[in-house]
Amino acid sequence: DKERNTGVIGEDYARELNRAKLFLTCNSIYHYPLLKYVETLACNTLLLAPVTKELEDLGFKNEETFIAIDESNFFEKVNYYLVNESKRRHIAQKGFEMVRERHLTSIRVAEMIQHIHNVI
Repeated sequence: DKERNTGVIGEDYARELNRAKLFLTCNSIYHYPLLKYVETLACNTLLLAPVTKELEDLGFKNEETFIAIDESNFFEKVNYYLVNESKRRHIAQKGFEMVRERHLTSIRVAEMIQHIHNVI
């Protein structure tokens, strides 16, 4: 209850992500994909974030399922995608579809079981 009063969490977090036109974030000091990347796409919101090999391995494709940014171009990209609504919606939709095809819990569980069977 205390956390609920101090921030946006749970369903409220998902609702706010879904209401946003785009979500601009970093990949932490460790430079790896974070859960918020998948959460953003699952809410059908355009993700703007730095690209890494690990992110690409997860199926994220620049200008197809998300927009790759860095310190020198993020402002330009934000302005571009705020103005170009149809392109922004198209990429957000493709990101949403990719998450539903590759990153649902049921899919991840099946992959984990397969990996366990392969080791055994």
